Amino acid sequence: MLRPTGSRWPIDAAVSEASALPFGVLIAPLAPSPKPRFTPLSESDLTETARATHIAAAAPGAHDLPRCRPCGGYISAKCNMNARYWRCALCNAKNDLPSRYSSTVLSTASDAIEHVPEISRDVYDVPVFDNPATHDEGAVQPAAYIFLIDESGDQQYLDAARTAVKSALDVIEGESLVGVMLYSEYLSFLDVRGGQPLLRRVSALDDDVPIPQVFPPDQWLRLTSGKGVNEAIIEALSKLSPTPANKRIKRALGPAVKAVLDFIESAELLAARCVVIGAGEPNFGLGEIRVPDHNATVKDRFPSPVEPFFADQGARASLLGAMIDLYLVSRMPIDVASISPVAQISGGRLILYESGESRLPQDVWQHLNDPAVVRGLLRLRCSKELKVLDLHGGGVYRDLQVPDVFRLSCHGHTSTLAAELDFATPEGLVKGSRAPCVQVAFRGVFLEPGMLPQKVLRVETQTYPASSSKKSICGEADANAVTTLVFHKAIARADKHGIGEARMLLFDWLANLLAKTAIPFADDKKELRIDPSLLNYPSLKMIPRVVFGLIRSFLFRQESVSPDVRASLRCIWEDLSPELLTAAAYPRLFSFLNLDEKSIKALALSSLEVKQSGHPIFMLDAFSEVVIYYAQANRRDLTFPPPESSLIMRLRAASIRDRPITPKCIICREGTSKDRWFKSLLIEDPVPGAAAQSFSAFIQGVTDSAQELLGATLQ
Repeated sequence: MLRPTGSRWPIDAAVSEASALPFGVLIAPLAPSPKPRFTPLSESDLTETARATHIAAAAPGAHDLPRCRPCGGYISAKCNMNARYWRCALCNAKNDLPSRYSSTVLSTASDAIEHVPEISRDVYDVPVFDNPATHDEGAVQPAAYIFLIDESGDQQYLDAARTAVKSALDVIEGESLVGVMLYSEYLSFLDVRGGQPLLRRVSALDDDVPIPQVFPPDQWLRLTSGKGVNEAIIEALSKLSPTPANKRIKRALGPAVKAVLDFIESAELLAARCVVIGAGEPNFGLGEIRVPDHNATVKDRFPSPVEPFFADQGARASLLGAMIDLYLVSRMPIDVASISPVAQISGGRLILYESGESRLPQDVWQHLNDPAVVRGLLRLRCSKELKVLDLHGGGVYRDLQVPDVFRLSCHGHTSTLAAELDFATPEGLVKGSRAPCVQVAFRGVFLEPGMLPQKVLRVETQTYPASSSKKSICGEADANAVTTLVFHKAIARADKHGIGEARMLLFDWLANLLAKTAIPFADDKKELRIDPSLLNYPSLKMIPRVVFGLIRSFLFRQESVSPDVRASLRCIWEDLSPELLTAAAYPRLFSFLNLDEKSIKALALSSLEVKQSGHPIFMLDAFSEVVIYYAQANRRDLTFPPPESSLIMRLRAASIRDRPITPKCIICREGTSKDRWFKSLLIEDPVPGAAAQSFSAFIQGVTDSAQELLGATLQ
């Protein structure tokens, strides 16, 4: 769950300032837990009686975990303990150790302690019981999966929507409830109780009688394991007809979302996931949106909602344990900024498509396969010398009553939050004291497709060595984690002061980093010079190009960008893991000697480097696009397109596996119309007539600024 910005942290604010690197941790709440460190049970040297004793020592539920009296931290493998007491890894306070742990702590068997995860592992999960005294889970209802489908659209859109629902039903089959609602100017509920599926229509504008009273949830939501349920849904969707292009379409997405949440509240569900597949902007009933003109002219601001309805429904969904994913297909503006809060606040995803593409079913399938958590509460605790400045990420909100507690829902093992830390006092860490410690406790309702929801508490505790050496801090920094934290700070700056200020933050931070990592001249070691290549700090050498890529991206660039593109891109990027974010900001370019032999040299995104490499084929991974490019069109010994069994295609498949969105995959030759995909991603090249700089011009500007900072420091 926890990933630090570096393997060593600064010992005080002065060292932190000297390194120019922010410090903190990234949190991936649904990342896979590490495997146990000890031998498997089958190889245990414990007797059956001893094994049973140690297993019984483990806390049966979250309420039974020992916690530190002064700071509230949970016990973990990072705590010092003996048979009678344990010392908290966070505050070093002495606490009584429950007697059930004594025999395990004193045992000399190699794997005895492994039976008690809370005192043997840095990361552990424990169930949360409704009745801690009896360890009673209560009656757990299946999670509900509700498909909310815009029934208007062309044939391509309807085919993609049908395929998406069909693949999704295969994923969730088992202990799950399913319901389907169609929306246009009416809301239509699919009733699959009888032999033939029926659509029950309700006016989207009739608020006199709550819909759950007209059509109760127990008559609508059916078990996916029920006889013929999935087949009836597919049969009903196959009868949908495309809408004529010249027909005026009314889309009551707002009333449909409200009706779904009414159902979830009426049924008192513990957890639900709602998949919305839309073909245009909401223009009827509650939450009606008239796409504004002013957003298109506000170039220096992230587009903001002009209609608060969907933000209100997102907050309601979060409280009800409902996660809402939006898959929106439209070539026309639809005001994504106003619609997106219902997904962001509830913990869902939003993806915008230009047409009813084949990627939509794959995305729905992938997202429902991912683990998810609703009703989440996250608490971040630190050593007393540290404090949490903020927690960044999509759909994360600080609890107004409890310090350092955040409310969120999230999805997928790559979903990442960024926590920025600082020193609680100017003195920083006490020299000679224990290493600084961070503990995250994440509680929520965990969802796996086809399984009953589970209430779980996940705890991770880590310590990080401190250093007073700028060289060791910079030399052992995690560049991907550092740039991810800086990216989130830039997002926060843009929200407050505009996108121009966010670009300035990125530029100034990089200039400061180059100034603080300046190296002596070879002939005069007293004078320093700026090294934009960061040769003395190999772990940081990728940072200038990633910052350049962020500034050039559609999210932060100076040129006018479609508000829908900027808003949808933010929904995706705020949730990415560090490696995926850096690939999105600065695409990765690989060259190949042939279809089955990859070059070891990494290439910059420059047409000059592509040409000078002399290699005939390249793969460019830009996160949302993966391009295979044949640079030598006359090479007839290279099969086009490459066979699926070739190394380049296997690497492409591996690179996009488990990605949160399905990228466009383009295979092209030099000199054809499709080669624009490849050439447009060579972002280090200058763009004639555009405000965007080439990388060489950008880095020269940063270097000049860094030289001024260095000169001011030395005066």
